[in-house]
Amino acid sequence: MSDSGSDKPIGDPISAIESSYFGDRPLVEVEVVHEVTRTAGGHAPWRMLELYTENSLYRIDIQMRCVEVVDLATNELVPRHALLGARLLGGQHLEDDVVYLSHPFPRPGTEAVFEQPAAGGQVAFSHTSNVTRVVLRIRLISVVTSAERQSWDEIARARLSHQHGSAADERATGFEPPEG
Repeated sequence: MSDSGSDKPIGDPISAIESSYFGDRPLVEVEVVHEVTRTAGGHAPWRMLELYTENSLYRIDIQMRCVEVVDLATNELVPRHALLGARLLGGQHLEDDVVYLSHPFPRPGTEAVFEQPAAGGQVAFSHTSNVTRVVLRIRLISVVTSAERQSWDEIARARLSHQHGSAADERATGFEPPEG
């Protein structure tokens, strides 16, 4: 029995089929983005994941929503793309009688699968063409302060104080929460 509890033994020929199709392409590439700032807040919405297909780049935010689509031929945003606002579920690839699924991200060689609300409270599923590249973008933020170094506890405390209307705490810590 396999690790997943199915009746197929480990080393089953399906593993060989999967290996021959997907090869040794990396599942996910990691891009580290280091930002240096004087405030802990006020950053633009983060695009944590990029999915590349032959023709398009899909940018996904931390809520797993598609927030931008770029046409790779023109390098221009596609402002009315059907997948804008859709939630990424993962990836799928159908070959003969086997469906290969990946979650939470698609992997190269699969189609990215998204869900969107549909009429009557239903859900519609959409998919892209084959994904060629998946890039997870990790954000490192260095907050430069003129005072002593702030810890996460101090930054969070300053934010909570500001949310409760204490402008004095904001001036004392130098923390400016994001607008909205």
